[in-house]
Amino acid sequence: MTQRGVWQLQRLTVSFCEHSGSSRGAREFVKSFLPLFAEDNKHIEVKAEVKPGRHPCLRGEYREYLLTQEITCGVMQTSKSVQCLQSC
Repeated sequence: MTQRGVWQLQRLTVSFCEHSGSSRGAREFVKSFLPLFAEDNKHIEVKAEVKPGRHPCLRGEYREYLLTQEITCGVMQTSKSVQCLQSC
C-alpha cells in the first residue's frame, strides 16, 4: 500500500524453527509463498530467519512504525498470512 506514492512496508521478516511443530505452517509459507511475494514486491526487503526452538513470527517494518504478528501452525494460518500480506 502506498501513501502519497511512498510504499509503507519496508521490510518483512519471517522467523521460524526448522524442526518444531509450531513452525510447520511458517515453513510451508516460506517455501511456497514467500519467494513469489518477494519477486512481485521488489521494493520490500524480504528475509527468512531460522531461530531454533522459537515459535514462528512474521514481522513487518513499516516506514513510520513496527508491527509484529505471530504465526501459529497449520494450513489455515498460512492462508491467513497470505491474505494479510496481500492487503499491505
